[in-house]
Amino acid sequence: VEEIADFGQSMYAKSTDSVLSVAFSRGQHKGINTNDKITVVGIKNLELPSEGHVAEVTDVEKNGLVLLYAIGYFIKKFGSEDHTEETLITMDELWQFKATNAGKKILNDIKRLGRSQNNFLLVGTQSVEDIDSKGDDTGFGTVFAFYEEKNPDRVIEYLKVPITKETREWLGNMTMAQCIYYDTFGRKERMTVDGTIWPELSRLFDTVKVKAKDEEVSWG
Repeated sequence: VEEIADFGQSMYAKSTDSVLSVAFSRGQHKGINTNDKITVVGIKNLELPSEGHVAEVTDVEKNGLVLLYAIGYFIKKFGSEDHTEETLITMDELWQFKATNAGKKILNDIKRLGRSQNNFLLVGTQSVEDIDSKGDDTGFGTVFAFYEEKNPDRVIEYLKVPITKETREWLGNMTMAQCIYYDTFGRKERMTVDGTIWPELSRLFDTVKVKAKDEEVSWG
């Protein structure tokens, strides 16, 4: 069919040498499969529009949104494919789904999977603003709040604790690996995350590289 062939050629041209090649091809790449036991999807240099500026998006940002939505719908399908199968979804850099209203809707749909479809969702982000629950009736979830240096009062406010000198010290003098545990019943308490690290897992903490004395040193 000529119209379909034209559309396919257009998609191929747009995806060649662009971030869209992650999701679109002529079929030569093996696609991600909801039946695989473990699937890890990581995208570098994904450019997204700022929240509230969707009408001014560039072509590169549009491609980023297409890819983000494709990943979001895959996650949703993975978590709801088999209601009898326990599934775990881990999402890092949650702010990306907050850039547009469509992204927020996808995220809320993913949150709701756990209620009836046997799915556990774990999200990671650098700011409590990214998990703002305004307009969200999913009842999500348990929080591990680490110290936020730029605006610690924002963390205290999110935990529904009065902002006082005492509570600022309570949050501010935490040592490394300490956080505030906030459960679904509204209880909150300071705790220390201290576990055995296997060599295979320790590489996950090697996220910052610096140069010292002309040698590259990795810091965990």
